Formats: sequence, structure tokens, C-alpha cells
Amino acid sequence: MDKKRVLFICRGNIFRSRISESFLRYYPSFIVKSAGIEAKGETISKNTLKAMREINLSIKRKKPEQLKEKMLIWADIVIALDKRVIIYIKEHRWYNKYKKKIKLWDTPDKHKKDIVGIRKVRDMLIKRIKNEFNLS
Repeated sequence: MDKKRVLFICRGNIFRSRISESFLRYYPSFIVKSAGIEAKGETISKNTLKAMREINLSIKRKKPEQLKEKMLIWADIVIALDKRVIIYIKEHRWYNKYKKKIKLWDTPDKHKKDIVGIRKVRDMLIKRIKNEFNLS
């Protein structure tokens, strides 16, 4: 069985997409990447790293990665975690080529919030990933 290639995209590639990538990466039937539409070198917050350690997951690759068209070509499934991702893809005239593989999961961006808000988003994303990909 071929592994599904999944790309998670958010704004800065420091919170939502990284949490999603870190979680799905542990399932062997997926190859997972993440990117941001405004990946400007911000760092992942200590609370985000803590929230992931609480569930025995770590976030790999410290540097945020900017979305490039080659990533959309690579992916079988693209999960946009923010409406602004869709706008960005349309502005770059990529949307019509890849719209059949893009799904929008508009998810709150709470990376600068307290640990409680970060946990809520983490748990929301994990639940959504489990449902979407039929994982237990």
C-alpha cells in the first residue's frame, strides 16, 4: 500500500501545521510535511513544545518553512488550517491546479496564548486528524 503524502499549511508554520505534522507523522501509512504562507523565522513557543511533550510527541525541524508550489505538487492531500492559506494559494494562481486535493480546516491560531488555549487547539487538531484519516 502506498503511503499518503499529507501537507499541513498554516500562517507561520510554528503552531497549527507543526502540531498536525508531529501527530500524523507517527502513523506509518503517511508521509507528512508542513509549511506556512508567512514563515518568517518565528520560533515555536515553549508552551507549544510543552503541550506536545505532554502527549509524548515532539516537534522536529526548528526552522519554519515557506510554502512553495513544489510542496502542493508533492502532496496527495493538502490541509489548509486557515482561510488565509486559500487566499494565498489563489493569489499565486495555484488554486485551480490543486483544488481537488485541498481541504480547509479553519482552526484558531493560539500560539501566543496560554497553555490552556494551546492544548485546546492541539486536541481539536488531533481529533480532526483521527476523524479525517480513520485513525484510532
